[in-house]
Amino acid sequence: MPQWIKSEVRGLIYQALEPVVAPAAFRLQKKKDSFVRKIDGGRQEIGVALSDYNPLFRFSLTLCVRLEAVEAINNQSLDIAERYRDLTVSSLTQLEFLGLPAQPGAGVQWEAQSEAQLADVLGSVATLVGERVVPFFDQYRDLAALNRGLNPPGAENLRELTWPPDRRAFDGSNPPYRLMTGVITAHLAGDPRLDALVTAYRSQAQSLPTHDRLKFEKLVAELTRGP
Repeated sequence: MPQWIKSEVRGLIYQALEPVVAPAAFRLQKKKDSFVRKIDGGRQEIGVALSDYNPLFRFSLTLCVRLEAVEAINNQSLDIAERYRDLTVSSLTQLEFLGLPAQPGAGVQWEAQSEAQLADVLGSVATLVGERVVPFFDQYRDLAALNRGLNPPGAENLRELTWPPDRRAFDGSNPPYRLMTGVITAHLAGDPRLDALVTAYRSQAQSLPTHDRLKFEKLVAELTRGP
């Protein structure tokens, strides 16, 4: 490496991960800084987040699932501009959900100050991706599975909002968006707990600013409106 610069570090990360994820049909999309896999009715993304503290570089991975049926409702309810609607995701999972140890205030991340250090780190990261990340995406690839992740057993009984979002949870999105996506997914999946989930999430939303509570209530009204 002639210079220790961010673009080349990112390139080395991609080179290490591509042989692991390509057999599972993930394809690199550099504009997204992600490996992307198409699934029925949506896509999955392994995002690569890289921070430059030259000569130190830190990086991590995020795991996202997008289902078009969910995002069609979400984007319309939130009045997302048309040019941004393809960018939204239905869930954002941090590596802590897979049981990886996190650094306080920093989450799960790796670092290196040289190409040799990075090569050593990437060996273990590639193994992790093959053994834990790809199987995660194999599990969460349809509406029923996404509903299990966003609305796990007992979610209908939780009345207090967790802040900041628990990075060990399936979805680490900020409220009210996490609450809204949970309701949409439960609605589309025909979850019999829908009313109880709405009640629980409404209770959680009471601690949010008024404009965020109104977003949640607008969505609920739209979903429950008769023909």
